[in-house]
Amino acid sequence: MRKTLYTLAKTISNFAVLASMVMILMLAAVVMQLLHAEVSQISLWKLWAPFLLITMPAMAITAALAVLFETLPLLASGLGNVAYFFVWIAGLAASAGTRISDPTGLQVIFQSTRAVLSKIDPSHKDSFGLTIGGERAVRTFLWNGVDWTVPTVLSRVLWVGVAVALALVASLFFHRFDPAQEFWTKKMRKAQGSAALPGSEMVGQPRVAPLAIQAADLTSLRETRSQVRFLQLVLSELQLMSRGQRWWWYTGVVGLLVGSLVAPRADAREGCLLAAWIWPASPASNPESCNTSA
Repeated sequence: MRKTLYTLAKTISNFAVLASMVMILMLAAVVMQLLHAEVSQISLWKLWAPFLLITMPAMAITAALAVLFETLPLLASGLGNVAYFFVWIAGLAASAGTRISDPTGLQVIFQSTRAVLSKIDPSHKDSFGLTIGGERAVRTFLWNGVDWTVPTVLSRVLWVGVAVALALVASLFFHRFDPAQEFWTKKMRKAQGSAALPGSEMVGQPRVAPLAIQAADLTSLRETRSQVRFLQLVLSELQLMSRGQRWWWYTGVVGLLVGSLVAPRADAREGCLLAAWIWPASPASNPESCNTSA
């Protein structure tokens, strides 16, 4: 399989997982509309168009960036998770100050709502911002949704093409899980003066005989009744998340949890919570466990 085909396939598989979540939200939106009974009739196109034309392209970009980060040596570890978080937040802030189409589609929503609001209140300040929490005065107005013109739809489809381009760029850094082909490994070997051609042998190193492959008999699974074991699933996920971590990683987890509970000041507790959210992405995992999972 070619490297370009592999990275494209990985991007599509990531997108399939994210798209399945979006499809569940699309169905939930119909149920919520029926339960609240805001209107007597439901237009599926008006209800689902934002999911299809705004959320889906954003998911495609996310899927492609995940593959790109996994192929870059410095971003494949926990550092990449932290970098992705701040890059995405910076992208949201940058999109708020521009009028061009962004991956998240916020400008599409803003321009549509602003056009309706300007007809109702021409004196309203032309500004854009995101606020999470806090109490402020709220004014409501009727908005019938985005007017999906051809340029607007094409601007959203363009981001799908950007996702494909990112997947192709990732193939340039993909070396088929061969550590010997990684850029930084080559640089390190050259610096140590121990680079060797493929098939050559190091002087003084004993020849390692290949291991014999032996057949193994697998025990058949017992037929049991289907049961929902939610607690067991949660514990298994916690074990996978914490496996291979070093002692100071566990110490940091305990310290942040205690600090978020007993810190005397509210800002200190919020700081501990913020650090606790980022802490699981710290690059403290055992390299052997990472290579095994890969």
